[in-house]
Order: sequence, then C-alpha cells, then structure tokens
Amino acid sequence: MKYSEANEKVKELSSHLSFKANEDDHSIGLCSDGKEIVGIYDASSNTVDAFYTLNAVEVFDYRAIKLLVELHETLVEDRKDEKKFRVFISNGMNRQRLVRLQGGYVFCDENGVKNYSAVSYRFKDVFTESEVNRLRNNGDFNISWDKALEEVPGDEVSDD
Repeated sequence: MKYSEANEKVKELSSHLSFKANEDDHSIGLCSDGKEIVGIYDASSNTVDAFYTLNAVEVFDYRAIKLLVELHETLVEDRKDEKKFRVFISNGMNRQRLVRLQGGYVFCDENGVKNYSAVSYRFKDVFTESEVNRLRNNGDFNISWDKALEEVPGDEVSDD
C-alpha cells in the first residue's frame, strides 16, 4: 500500500488522521492533527515490529490501526508514490503544456488547459515517471526532455 492510498483511506475514517514516515523510514506514525499518536517500527530499526504510542489520549477507529499495520507490512520502497510531472515547451516567450485528450496529445497555454479541462473527461496533464519515459521513448515528440519536465509536488491533486 502506498502512503497516498493509506492517507486517503484513513481520511475517510476521520479528517484529523494521517500517516507519515519518520526519518529514514524507520517507522510509520499514525497522526491526529499532525501529532503522532501511535506507530510501528520497521525492520530497518533496532526494535523490529514494535508498536509505540505518543500522546495517545484520544479514542480512534480500530480500522486506522489496521491500515497502519497494512502500510507497515508493505515494503518500504513500495510505499512511495511514483514521481509525477508536467511537460512544458517554450520558445522563450510562450510556455505551453502537454495535455492528453481523448484523441491524442496537444500543447496549449494555460487558457487552453482550463478550457480543455472544463469540457473533456479524458483530460490529463500530469504524467507519472513511467508515462513520461514511454512518451520519451516513442519518439513522437522532438523536445528537450531534460528541460521540459516539471515535477508535481506529491500533495498536489493529480488529474488522473
């Protein structure tokens, strides 16, 4: 299970709850309003598979603990979401973004992005790293990929 998936599920139980990986991914914490209340140490720590509690004075749904355990049982490298990117081209004056529509791909400015997103259910302008690699390798776009990519922060909503 990925952190984003676990956070989505725990938010359904309570908007105050979230998960976070502690430094160096040695443990996963269940947080309430950003304060860690309970956690599990991972195999990379000296206290393997041990629970710990901090500030655990509130009562919360046991399903949150089940999600914490499920997240803990996922390999550390599999918990992290794939990086996401937007693809841009520029002629120095105008900047255009790559957009996938139902029938193919187009480059358009911000107004075009807004217009397409408003009318197309198949609109997408955020691509995973593997999708970018497929686009790069298929040779349909003759662009400087190193300059064209802009990473999308992990907490920004995806257009998938």
